[in-house]
Amino acid sequence: MQLALVNDTINSASALQVGLNNVTGSSKGIFQLGVFNDASSSDCFQLGLVNINDKGFLPVCLLINF
Repeated sequence: MQLALVNDTINSASALQVGLNNVTGSSKGIFQLGVFNDASSSDCFQLGLVNINDKGFLPVCLLINF
């Protein structure tokens, strides 16, 4: 679990990221809760104002992306 203003993981797995800015690399099974969430190369559930996930429902989505 990561709880901070800015959370960043490159290649490590983390189950939960809670903060203003959440960024993850090549991990799976991540839940991101924040204002800005970026999981460009991950399978992830995102809840926040701006969500970026190339493998998600939409590449860029507001409020929720999976």
